[in-house]
Amino acid sequence: MKCVILCAGKGTRIIPYSKESSKVMIKVNEKPLLHYIIEYWKQYTNEFIFVVGYKKDSIISYIKQLNINAEFIEQTELKGIAHAISLVKEKIEHEFVVVLGDCFYYGSFEIPKTLKLGVGVYQTTNPEQIKLNYSLEIENALLKKVIEKPKEVQNSYCGMGVYFLDQRVFSYIEKTPASSLRGEIEITDVIQNMIDNGENIHPIFFNGSYVNMTYPTDVMSTEKALLIKQQNVKYMICFSRLFWPPFKRLLQTRAKIVGDYILPVIKKDDEILALGCGKKVHHLFVSTYLKRKRKLNLTSIDITEKDHEELDTLAFNGGYLPFEDNAFDVTFSSIALHHIDNADFYLEELIRVTKKKILIFEDTYTNNFEKLLANTICKVSDTIVGDVGQRRSFKSLDEWKQTLATLPIKQWSIQRYYPHPIPWIPTRNIIIDIDK
Repeated sequence: MKCVILCAGKGTRIIPYSKESSKVMIKVNEKPLLHYIIEYWKQYTNEFIFVVGYKKDSIISYIKQLNINAEFIEQTELKGIAHAISLVKEKIEHEFVVVLGDCFYYGSFEIPKTLKLGVGVYQTTNPEQIKLNYSLEIENALLKKVIEKPKEVQNSYCGMGVYFLDQRVFSYIEKTPASSLRGEIEITDVIQNMIDNGENIHPIFFNGSYVNMTYPTDVMSTEKALLIKQQNVKYMICFSRLFWPPFKRLLQTRAKIVGDYILPVIKKDDEILALGCGKKVHHLFVSTYLKRKRKLNLTSIDITEKDHEELDTLAFNGGYLPFEDNAFDVTFSSIALHHIDNADFYLEELIRVTKKKILIFEDTYTNNFEKLLANTICKVSDTIVGDVGQRRSFKSLDEWKQTLATLPIKQWSIQRYYPHPIPWIPTRNIIIDIDK
């Protein structure tokens, strides 16, 4: 996947900060805004195309100092986003991502590997933020309507300056007329044209912080957010050092309880998959406990982390699991799916790659108190292990039952278990036992 970063615009509203350079070179905590954008997308690709224009020399000079594969295309006339995208047509063979160079964000997209067309979506309770960007209507997990600079806001969906595209977009750009708003071909009009012609455009939700750099105050807000993040990291390190030793023992006890449930279902020569190992967290302890107790053919895979010394862990960026159908005899995921927005998708993927048995160990709830308790315990745990930015999206017990009832499986059961030596704590921990 190639990453196309659009850096041609001036950014007139923010010009007090950028008289000597373009908007993307505005300093945020002593680094250009462009630095943060490149660093973010380097986790997905090392092939970049930069569309440059205003103050192009300073942009190109900066990028050439970086360790990335970079190409440059000049937009000699500033005709907007869609026109800038059209300039890269001859350099694109497969799917690509388009990123606006004047947006700051840190967090995560969940990007399926088979995705062809999609738009970054940020949920916000601030309607003014949506009015400065574009609004979205979503139906059946697809975009239904896209409105540039809406006067009225109907929901919490804010369109981001991130577009997941393929070669189809170029023909639609050619067919889309210029808008009366700015006399340009609006990318939102192009996307709406695609939707109206039956193309499936997916909302790709973003979990984290997002700022579209529009006014000078946005720069100050971003610097403040970065400062708070740095301070939180310092506090987190101190907190972790203090509480990690006893918490580690608790995780080891919990891992033994979970591991002793898994071991009896594993037969000799079974191929086993562990999904969601994380860093220092519960799942990692479960996997290492299993390997200590018995010689196993265990494959571990994690959506965000790199390889672990304790386990041979396959790291991937999310999406479809990189395995054939029925590749494993037994699969399990332990206290991991609630950190993923699309837990149902990964549950379906586990079923796809499994021959016999799927075991899911999860935190859930049956009422608001249990939900609050689950979120609080998880937040404290994440802080201790150094993952303060973790997403938490718990499903209720009824939601789990509704999901399981729709899956192509032979049978399933849910039972409660106590994952620690303090059984009177009113947490709602469950084992979902699925026979393929």
